[in-house]
Amino acid sequence: MEKVDEQLLHYRDARDVFVLDKMEEKYLKYYINNVVDKPWNNHLFFALLVYREKNVDVQTNYNVVRIISTRLSNLFEYFYLTEMEELNIETQMYQYFKGSIFEEHTDNMRANFLSIYRSCSYAVKK
Repeated sequence: MEKVDEQLLHYRDARDVFVLDKMEEKYLKYYINNVVDKPWNNHLFFALLVYREKNVDVQTNYNVVRIISTRLSNLFEYFYLTEMEELNIETQMYQYFKGSIFEEHTDNMRANFLSIYRSCSYAVKK
């Protein structure tokens, strides 16, 4: 079982306050119940830290963790992946966005995931 990186748990803001202490129960509960044991747990936790420090609203943070985790779960199961390093964005995610896998997913679901994933990716790179 994966664990949250200790450095992330101890991350402090400019005023030396633990960012974890400022996070909201709504998305943390979802994270603990659905993400903490997944290979992408540290990636999403870091995104939540970044979004919290940017004062992103609670519902957006909840949507980020819920939607990204759900879609990654789909992809990991479909491609039999066990580690984040095995996920190939350019081929496996492309197949998802193109609609060649999970044909039952609507274009809106795909677009929503792409939008949230790109925003999250951009935010954590800054």
